[in-house]
Amino acid sequence: MKRLFSLILLVTLTLTFTGCKKENELPGEYLFQLLGSNPQTVLVGQPYYDSMFMARYETEDISEYVTVSGTVDTSTIGEYTITYTLNHNGNTDTLTRTVNVVLPNLDYCQDVLRSDNSDTGYDKCQLTWSSYLNTVVKLSLYIEDDQNIDLQAINTEVTAILALYTILSDKYTEYEYQTNVWTINQNPTEIHHVSQELFDLIQFSLDSQTEVLDFYNIALQPVLELWHNSREACSSTQQVCALPDPEVLEIRRAYTNPSQIILDEQNLTITMGENMGIDLGGISKGYVSGLLIDYLDTLDVYGYLLNNGQSNVSVGGINPRTDDGSFTIAVTDPTDPYDILGNTDTLGFH
Repeated sequence: MKRLFSLILLVTLTLTFTGCKKENELPGEYLFQLLGSNPQTVLVGQPYYDSMFMARYETEDISEYVTVSGTVDTSTIGEYTITYTLNHNGNTDTLTRTVNVVLPNLDYCQDVLRSDNSDTGYDKCQLTWSSYLNTVVKLSLYIEDDQNIDLQAINTEVTAILALYTILSDKYTEYEYQTNVWTINQNPTEIHHVSQELFDLIQFSLDSQTEVLDFYNIALQPVLELWHNSREACSSTQQVCALPDPEVLEIRRAYTNPSQIILDEQNLTITMGENMGIDLGGISKGYVSGLLIDYLDTLDVYGYLLNNGQSNVSVGGINPRTDDGSFTIAVTDPTDPYDILGNTDTLGFH
C-alpha cells in the first residue's frame, strides 16, 4: 500500500512540474528567431519575399524542422500573419511575423523655408523605403512651388530597383525562378546563367577591387560565413563569445582568391573554384545608389538628396536652402564616432 502511495505521489509531482513548464519554451541549446523586420511592410502590387528565419540546435542547422504557414495577398491592402512552427525532438516553438500591405509611402511635400522662415519658392517632397537592402532608404526631392511631379511613378521606379537588387545580392535566401548570390554559392563550381543585372554587379565588384586597394574582396564569403556563424551562435546572455577557429579560418582563406571567379560576358555565366563563395554585402548598396542617381538625374527636379542607409549619401541639382545651392553633409570621424560634437566636420557638395 505504501509503495502504491509513493507511485501515485511520484506521478502527481511529475505531472505538476511538467504543467509548470512554460508553453513552447525551448531549452537553452536552441536558437530560433526571425530574420529581417517584424512587422514587415510591402507596397501594394509589389511581390512579397519572406525574410526567413534561423533555426539551430547547438551548431546544427534544423531549418528543415520548421513549418511555415500563412499567405500574403499583395494585391489587397491589409495585415497578414506568417507563422513559423519548429518541432524538433519533441521540442516545439512558434514565431509569427506580421506583414502589412500598404499604399506607397508618399510621405509629404512641404514648403522649403529660409533661416528667417521666409518661403524659398520651392517644396521638398519625401519618399521612404524600409524593406530593401536591410536598411532604410530616404529620398528628398526639391521642386518649384507650382510644379507638378508624379511621386507615384518615382516611387514605383525606385521600388523596382531596390527590390530587384535586394533579391540578386541576397546570400541567405533562395528565390524561385531567380538566380542570385545564394544560388551561386550553393554550387560554386557549376556554371550559373545569371541576369544582365547580376552579371554587371559582379563584374563591377571585381573591377572595383583594385581601386580600393583590395580593402574589399568579393570572394571573402567562406571566411565571413565563419564569423557570421559565431556571431549568431552567441547568446545575448554570454559575456564572452567563441571566436572562429583560427585553423579553420586559415583553411577558408585559401578559397578567397577573386581571380578564380570566371565570368563569361557573352553567355552571362559565372563559375568559381571549389569551396568558394561571393558576398556582395559591402558593395551592393553603393552600386544601387549609382543606379538610382542615374535615374534621378533624368527627372525634372531642382535638386535631390538620396540617403541609402546613411553610409551612402548622394546629392544632385541645387539645394534651395543654401545661398550657393550646395548640400551640407555631416561626416563623423570613424576613429571616434561617439564624439559627435568634437569630431564631426561638414562638407559642402554641389
